[in-house]
Amino acid sequence: MKQKILTFSPLTETELRKLMPETSPEQLFRDGKAHYEEAFRLFRKAAGQGSAEAQAYVNFYQIMETEIRKEKNRLLHTKSVSQRNTETKKSTADVLRNAKLNDIVRFGKYDWYVIKKSADRCTLLCKEIVCKKAYHETAEQVTWKNCTLRRWLNHEFYNQFTSEEKARIAETSCRTETYGADGGNTQDFVYLLSDDEADKLDTSIRSCSSWWWLRSPGANLGLAALVYSGGTFSRSRCGYVVSDVNGVRPVLTLKF
Repeated sequence: MKQKILTFSPLTETELRKLMPETSPEQLFRDGKAHYEEAFRLFRKAAGQGSAEAQAYVNFYQIMETEIRKEKNRLLHTKSVSQRNTETKKSTADVLRNAKLNDIVRFGKYDWYVIKKSADRCTLLCKEIVCKKAYHETAEQVTWKNCTLRRWLNHEFYNQFTSEEKARIAETSCRTETYGADGGNTQDFVYLLSDDEADKLDTSIRSCSSWWWLRSPGANLGLAALVYSGGTFSRSRCGYVVSDVNGVRPVLTLKF
């Protein structure tokens, strides 16, 4: 007797879900093997009967197999990203913890000099200028607190960093000469050195490819101090017009 060969019309996913109980991809990922074996057990049992239930199990598993694979890849990717983030955090902390004064470290997209260290923090000065900008967009009397360069550093420049990098940047209290005007104390994530802070650095660290701004004022609040490319600098006795365009070397304090 010729063996009867059964064929089954593929069921839609909607039809299958009416026949099968709701099963999440996470559950299928955990016990997918059991679903697979049960489907084919029923399929074999129904071989001579053309059971729609058996076909439903088989078709349902074939559809859900793709979701199982996606869920598995998602979980593996999540684990991989988490591991990379943890390794990066540990690596950054170790580099900062082991760095010595005047060492160069990498943070974000830039290289930085380590210019100050404490038990759990270090202060970094960007090795080179990141751009050229005016201290203030208008030639007028202005303090560090109100200048446009401070605003740019703590918004546009700061927002270049990732959320993980931002979490490591500490807010720093900056005291700046104002000749009696309001605004001598600021809280900054990114700032510039004062002339006193720059004076403590070796000339080789101050040297750069361009003149670069300090946050201290010049002889009056219409002028700002800066460092020349060779490492010497104009202190508060002179300075340059705040609307001039010069290099910017950001400063950060990082936690580790």
